[in-house]
Amino acid sequence: MNILFITADQWRGDSTGYAGHPVVRTPNLDALAAEGTAFLRHYAQAAPCSPARAALYTGLYQMNNRVCRNG
Repeated sequence: MNILFITADQWRGDSTGYAGHPVVRTPNLDALAAEGTAFLRHYAQAAPCSPARAALYTGLYQMNNRVCRNG
């Protein structure tokens, strides 16, 4: 089984064509999502972005992975 895990910074979750945005066109992402799985109801465990990514990558809460802020 091959897994491609894509994370991107500074995107709103609904700002892609496959997520249903009425104006934004993202044909390459739409094609990728059509062949895979898109998690459209995902919520971040922490804010800002660095602690949220660390929690996603490690499966640990912010207080346990020790990434508490950006930088």
